[in-house]
Order: sequence, then structure tokens, then C-alpha cells
Amino acid sequence: MPNPSEPFYIIKRAGSSEDPYVPQVEYLKVHDNQVILKEIPDPFSKVKVKNSSGYLYEIEDGDPAANQFYVDYRDGRVFFNDAQNNDTFEFNYKGVGYISIPTSRIYYEDRNGEPSITLKDIIDNAANGSTVIVEQPSNETVIESRTNDPTNPEIGRMWLRTDL
Repeated sequence: MPNPSEPFYIIKRAGSSEDPYVPQVEYLKVHDNQVILKEIPDPFSKVKVKNSSGYLYEIEDGDPAANQFYVDYRDGRVFFNDAQNNDTFEFNYKGVGYISIPTSRIYYEDRNGEPSITLKDIIDNAANGSTVIVEQPSNETVIESRTNDPTNPEIGRMWLRTDL
């Protein structure tokens, strides 16, 4: 059950001298043509993205080319061309705020679409060395805690490193 004492938080700064936007520098790797910034960026200051070759160009809409990116300033996602998958970039921007969701409010659904276990439960079980089994419609997913990487990973098994 969700814990009512752990609410969602939407932290938004005013952008004034008393409550300024906060400069952010992040190094993120592109997966599935996108990254998610830690904070929501200020659309007026823009996001600056660079790699070892220099700065990429921000576009306002459409699909980015290999030297371009697109920012969704509503939720802090930055989109890239397929060519940038697995590349790491430096992101510079002013953060206007962020959304904080407690792990006790993120659910994994069972085969009937009902919440069955929270992310907090999975993390707590892994920290205690327990294995979590989550049922899927056609098979089961096993989430286990480990202190090393498996030599032969299996489909349907995930692990959380508890020693890092």
C-alpha cells in the first residue's frame, strides 16, 4: 500500500534573485534515442549539449539529424538521432525544478494489471539478499540481489548489485 506520508513533490523555483534557477552539468549516455535530465530545464536559457567534437545544435521540432537534438522542456527529455545511441554527452542548463516520486508509489503490475509490488519492496528485498519473483502472463521474472555479475545471464532474470 502507498504510504500517505511519502507524497509526490513538484519542486519549482521562481527564477528570481531570491529563488534562482540552478546551473546543472550532467554527463549522460543516450539510450533509445533519448536521455532524461535530472531537472526540468529553463526553456529561455536553453540546454547546451556537447561531446568531444563540440556542440550539437538544438532544433525546435522534427527528427534530429546526427549533429542535432530536440528538448521537451515540459519534462526534461532530450531526443537524439539513432547515430547517438550509446554516446555520452555533457549537458549544461539551468534547472527550474524537479519531480520527486517515492519508490513506494511506483508499482509493478501483475498479470491482471493490478499493482503487486512496489519498487521500494524490490529494492528492500535486494538489499536484504532476498530474491523477488514477479509473475508475467507467459512466464516469470526473477529479480535477485548479487555482489557480482552472473557469468551466463538468463532471459527473464534481473539482478541488483548490492555491493556498489
